[in-house]
Amino acid sequence: MVWSEKAGSSAIARWRSLIAASVLGAVVRWMRAQGGEPRATLIDGTSATASAYAARTTPHMFVIDPAGTVLYNGAIDDKRSANPADAKTAHNYVRAALSEAQAGKPVTVASTTPYGCSVKY
Repeated sequence: MVWSEKAGSSAIARWRSLIAASVLGAVVRWMRAQGGEPRATLIDGTSATASAYAARTTPHMFVIDPAGTVLYNGAIDDKRSANPADAKTAHNYVRAALSEAQAGKPVTVASTTPYGCSVKY
């Protein structure tokens, strides 16, 4: 079969979509196995979104309202630890920001210093 450039591009786009869906499916299955439930996932393969929001670390968390206003940016929590046991006693900044925003309240802690590996653009 001879592929035209247009048909080839279309086939490549379909494969990329299938691969992205497969990766997303694996992420969702992993999250559910951990007792979590995905709400929204952004796969930022070109780093365009990370650049737009000036993400400095991975993770660098953002809570953004429907109008596009950043309500919170920074660390997930106040424990700079990879130990899962530490998460039980951590103050989760993201959860607090989401709770306050959903209750119609201003976010008390709108910014913290993110921690993790630096992002390279």
